[in-house]
Amino acid sequence: SSGINAEYGGAPLWTASSQYLCCLAERHALLFKSNLYHSYSLFFGLYFMVFLSTGVWGNLIYYFVYMLFSKSSTSDGDHMISGELCGLDYNYPTINDDDDTYRDSSVRVRFNLISSYLSIAVVSVILLTVYMESRDDGDQDKDTNLASSILKTGTKLNGRQALLIPITIWSGVEQAFMMSIFSESYVVCNFGLKTHGLMMTTYGLTASLASISFGLLRKFLPMRGILSLAGIVNMVVLGVALSNSQGQLVVHLCLAGWGLSEGIWQPQLSVVYGETFPEDQISAFSHYRLWESLGFILIFALKLAKVNVAVTIYIALISLVTGMLGYFTLWWKVRKERHLNICPCDPSSNGTVQE
Repeated sequence: SSGINAEYGGAPLWTASSQYLCCLAERHALLFKSNLYHSYSLFFGLYFMVFLSTGVWGNLIYYFVYMLFSKSSTSDGDHMISGELCGLDYNYPTINDDDDTYRDSSVRVRFNLISSYLSIAVVSVILLTVYMESRDDGDQDKDTNLASSILKTGTKLNGRQALLIPITIWSGVEQAFMMSIFSESYVVCNFGLKTHGLMMTTYGLTASLASISFGLLRKFLPMRGILSLAGIVNMVVLGVALSNSQGQLVVHLCLAGWGLSEGIWQPQLSVVYGETFPEDQISAFSHYRLWESLGFILIFALKLAKVNVAVTIYIALISLVTGMLGYFTLWWKVRKERHLNICPCDPSSNGTVQE
């Protein structure tokens, strides 16, 4: 129930923040007379640089809390699992409830982690309330609510939305795969809970740096090239995972590669939605989070059903390929429509995908 409650708050926050960033980018483009879509990439890159940096300090908090409050001092005690097989041969964990040392340690660790993260959340809400400027919606219909906006998207923008659905689902798949499958079967299983937080900082740092880097590089690189790079890196990492390589250097490289792709997918897919549906951004971002959540559900359901890791990797590959095909189909469709005087640089042309 706590997860459901968190998502009740998370979904509207994501939608509101994305639309707010689009408004800031539009003001920035007008003020500095810059390309609107470059401003989109810049602002989403900055935003997700900060957001993805939580993969660094969040994991460091986890590492130090676990070191301070866990009773376990042996390497074997670092593991949650009862088996010894990792990677493709990973057996999903069974926790011994009779182990008082583990249970007491786990309670202390969780309590201190929740306290730390909750304190940060409270401070964030206070800062947001005090310093965030309210938007002027004078140019919008005051009677328009979120429900009507979502229905509008489903009818007016359904064609282009449908082509973006697979890659949006992939966005949820790739996040869930890293946090629940790869991190557990390749990181925790091989190197233990104590080093898990420390190793995952590689992923967070790379994702954060990639987010701002490609937000700036958008001036020089086409969107299709940036997303293709992310997809290729994901394929390489999934291929390495299928080879069952589990050395520490290999795992670190996989974490860095996946972080690089993560730093592209999250900000740049938000940019794609902002560009493609400039007149219906609230409803478009609502649909974005809806379809992304299906990707999370898919991977978590596979894990709950204890589906083999290799099968899960193949499903992730299928999701990635399908998503890329959908995006490039939309890009090709927009190119064909240019002879109808639909300019790809004009924000007033609804349904635009930049190259």
